[in-house]
Amino acid sequence: MASGSASAHPPLTEDVSLETKRVRLLPLTESHLSLLHQWRNSPTFLSNCTNRRNTLDYDTFLRELDGDFYRDRHEQFVVQRRVNDELIGTVYSYNLNKADSYAFITIFLKDGRRHAGYGIDAIALFLQHLFATHSLFKVYMEVYEYNTAALSAIKKIGVMTEEGRFRKQRLWHGIRYDVLRFTIFADSITAINDFLRKIR
Repeated sequence: MASGSASAHPPLTEDVSLETKRVRLLPLTESHLSLLHQWRNSPTFLSNCTNRRNTLDYDTFLRELDGDFYRDRHEQFVVQRRVNDELIGTVYSYNLNKADSYAFITIFLKDGRRHAGYGIDAIALFLQHLFATHSLFKVYMEVYEYNTAALSAIKKIGVMTEEGRFRKQRLWHGIRYDVLRFTIFADSITAINDFLRKIR
């Protein structure tokens, strides 16, 4: 990778462990880029995780990723199943606002690994990490209304609230859908820690 941005992560605090019984979060490295390219071109990613519509060849994808890290991507991890070390998705933060202490997050899980609880674990781990290492006041997550897996995970975590709804903002296959913006505040970190303690 030309810029090396994907390997830049701040040190973790001692009380943050990026794993549960089911998943662990691995910092994004160059060894993951081929798989990340495959996921980025998948219908599931294009449908749920981006406003881009086209697929890209590998070299163009690398330039796009470098551009994302240069503009607004903050941190990125790969989600790994612990039972067999299978890499099943990615989670990342973007639009970090240090002045007002907030950021946005997005999660992707490949087909066959959604609706199985892995996303819940990964989101909770990533939120715990962001609050512990960046002193954020709150974190946002935007979800298209048809993304039932993400909406289910948010409901099960139980600490995110709907802060806004952008009516008919998402145009997908000729139909307009709402975009829901959820938020979680730093004062919910105790609930996140309790949740992770139970599933660890």
